[in-house]
Amino acid sequence: MPLAITGIGKALILNRTEEEWRTLFKTCGDETKLGAFIQNMRRYAASGFAFDLEENEPTIRCVAAPVYNARDEIVAAISVASTTTYMSLARLEELAPYVKSCAEEISAELGWGKHVRKDK
Repeated sequence: MPLAITGIGKALILNRTEEEWRTLFKTCGDETKLGAFIQNMRRYAASGFAFDLEENEPTIRCVAAPVYNARDEIVAAISVASTTTYMSLARLEELAPYVKSCAEEISAELGWGKHVRKDK
């Protein structure tokens, strides 16, 4: 699955540059939606989690957050996904802090935050 259109994929690339985001999106996305993708990625990078808003599969939504290692590198991501019947946009927003918190706990187990900023 392409990184740029899944929640997990977006979480895995949150620390990449905008140019890398563009390159990854162009391999799989509709170029007319590139501007919106970049805006969303900026927001996701600032908040520390990402959404899949049916970009990968119709009727499937997801909230995902990156897992960091001791060197502040993204090494994995976790997510909660469901069908749109159960995963409204409001529900995604509600779950995001929990998913991010779980990812931070896993990251801490990997040594993240001991020698780097924890405000990701």
